[in-house]
Amino acid sequence: SANTQKQLIEYLIELALENDDSIYLMKKTIDFLTRKRIIFPSIATLEDIISRCRDKAENNLFSILLCSLTDIQIEKLESLFQIYEETKITKLAWLKDIPGKANPESFMSICKKVEVIASMGLGTINVSHINRNRFLQLARLG
Repeated sequence: SANTQKQLIEYLIELALENDDSIYLMKKTIDFLTRKRIIFPSIATLEDIISRCRDKAENNLFSILLCSLTDIQIEKLESLFQIYEETKITKLAWLKDIPGKANPESFMSICKKVEVIASMGLGTINVSHINRNRFLQLARLG
């Protein structure tokens, strides 16, 4: 029924805010349908529902994060996409670049990157309302 589908979607969005893993969400979907004694729709239908719920949860999560940012922090984040004229790469690409050899120049490069990141003031963002597992998943994405 439409009510059960709505319950499933709400349930999956809540779960996706905690854990974005599609296999985990599929298992939870099957558990939900089993508990409600509902005949399973096709796997493609379940995958579609899970995908839409993951997208909705991700949008909710990013909205929460965006609302936590100040205008200055947003400007600093946007500056990561500016291209350096001399190197033709963005500041973000420069930050993500890993030095090849362990030498004093590489160490100084890493120190400069840490300074740039620290100057953005992102450590003040309140992320306590984001589930720890989901936060770690986002952190791994880099």
